Amino acid sequence: KTIPVVLEYVRPTSVVDVGCGQGTWLAEFEKAGVHDYLGVDGDYVSRDKLQIASDRFLARNLAEPLVLDRRFDLATSLEVAEHLPQQSAETFVASLVRLAPVVLFSAAVPNQMGQCHVNEQWPEYWREIFARHDYVVVDCLRRRLWYDNDIEGWYRQNLLFFVQRNQLDDYPRLRLEFERTGPETMLSLVHPVVFLQNFNALNKHIREAHRTIARLWFRLRDISLIVFPDWSQPPQAVQANLRPLLAALARHAEHRRTTLVIHAGSQLGEGFSAVMRQAVAAMPTDVAQRYAQGPEVSGVTDQYPQANWPTLIECLTCRVQLPAENTQAIEFSGAKALPAVTVEQIEAGQSFART
Repeated sequence: KTIPVVLEYVRPTSVVDVGCGQGTWLAEFEKAGVHDYLGVDGDYVSRDKLQIASDRFLARNLAEPLVLDRRFDLATSLEVAEHLPQQSAETFVASLVRLAPVVLFSAAVPNQMGQCHVNEQWPEYWREIFARHDYVVVDCLRRRLWYDNDIEGWYRQNLLFFVQRNQLDDYPRLRLEFERTGPETMLSLVHPVVFLQNFNALNKHIREAHRTIARLWFRLRDISLIVFPDWSQPPQAVQANLRPLLAALARHAEHRRTTLVIHAGSQLGEGFSAVMRQAVAAMPTDVAQRYAQGPEVSGVTDQYPQANWPTLIECLTCRVQLPAENTQAIEFSGAKALPAVTVEQIEAGQSFART
């Protein structure tokens, strides 16, 4: 859908695509009636996957000067320049302007994100390099394509014409657009589609990093449970409440694969440790020996940031219900959304599974 719009401004009889990949754009130009064309890209492009005839493909290292024995009406280079090292930028633009008086160009902007992007630059960077060859920028495509959801966001964001200044009069529509915008028109734009794609990708990486931190900090295992004792009770009552749970987990077949996170209220410290020691000391010897092999036990307090709770909850398997619980902490943490399991179910050997 982009090429018909391009052809409203330039009516090429010949096209060269520098960084053509499999020749997708050239195949579309051919459908539009342009039969004189050439694709140039690295030798890594599989000839079996070309969408153009193999004799229309030329293998070259694009980081090096590209010199051909002819010129074309139009040169295209779409989302290619960012893949080349910065020290090759001048050489690459010089290759493009040698090939045609009009260049259809797009390149990734900073933080656009993509595979092997080594030189993401704002369009003004490329305008300056083209200007050294007396090529001017004509920004007429982006407003035409901006809302077309059938076109990839990065093309709608980055697609520009660069035209040899002394040949502008040969392209009346491009000249009119250039006169409308002027040589110093603002070029740096970010399309909402690209912004959201990058934001979501970055957010995904951040969330995964937070999950990794949570797994390490709380020593989480394949099965990770959380429990919310009511610490407003006397320590002896809390200990009596926790002891059956710890014993049930010690006896469970999957005790070595389990972590129990105990919400300690404001008690994480000596008070928490004392309760845990007393609970273990009250176990039968054989159960205490099994308990020493698992589960892993860690604690979390009221000081744990609310913003971090959703990530921790994502890492957990179940919430263990106790006869006396801190219901306020359960609501605050979001743990109410977790599947609930009782001490009796653990004692009966029920498998843990998050639904």
